[in-house]
Amino acid sequence: MLWVRNHFWPAEIILIVHVFSQSSAYWTHLGSPPFVHLPAIAGPYAWALTALFWNGAVAAHAHNLPSRIVANILIWVIFVLGQIHIFAAKDYIFGYALSFLTLSLAVEQFHIKIIALQWIFALAIFAVFFVGSLYVSTVVYSNRDIFFKRIVAPESTDREREPLLNNQ
Repeated sequence: MLWVRNHFWPAEIILIVHVFSQSSAYWTHLGSPPFVHLPAIAGPYAWALTALFWNGAVAAHAHNLPSRIVANILIWVIFVLGQIHIFAAKDYIFGYALSFLTLSLAVEQFHIKIIALQWIFALAIFAVFFVGSLYVSTVVYSNRDIFFKRIVAPESTDREREPLLNNQ
């Protein structure tokens, strides 16, 4: 309702709190199954990050050169956050959600102003997110680490699991 009534600054404060809440839920439930992780954690968190920057641009009436420069800088903040989540947390689902949202940003910015940098940046970020998510999903499902080395279970050094009697 705040968006409809043009109360953008209170909406921005609520979105900031929401992003922190989503971030807490994200890091708490990182190991959830993919069919739960996408609709309950990754999708809403990606949307909350996108909505935070979108509402901030609307609240600041971003139609002049300085605000476009700030928007071009802040799109790289989305890139850094996405790369951290994709590669550090191996969360390819969040990467796919962010790549979809940055592609939609690129298309909309292209329709708004063809001779600008933001749609080019968004398209490049979409490509990096999509390829990175594809790489990480391949790594996860082939049981390898991020450097594509096979993950081997360590040998058990637990003395309690050894047989009680020697074979003498």
